Amino acid sequence: MIDLILIIIIIVSLAKPDILLSKKMKEKANEEQKNILTKNLRKIYAIMVALFESLALMRYKETVGIILTIVFLILFFVISVPAIKENSKITKELNG
Repeated sequence: MIDLILIIIIIVSLAKPDILLSKKMKEKANEEQKNILTKNLRKIYAIMVALFESLALMRYKETVGIILTIVFLILFFVISVPAIKENSKITKELNG
């Protein structure tokens, strides 16, 4: 169910990118910062969806699910952690 909600959020964010940002961020951030923040949030959500789907796949094929889970965990740390750090940096700039 969580993965379905995240997929819906990603699809809606393609049509209206500002939906991922809080009202405060929408007011303070310029267009470039908004684009970076939404792009990074989409990356994070996409990796999370893939991770949840690989966990769901474990019900049917355990070995494939385990391999995919390991791959997506590695991707999470390689892609999502830098995106989270970049979003934190932009948020500190806007709040500071």
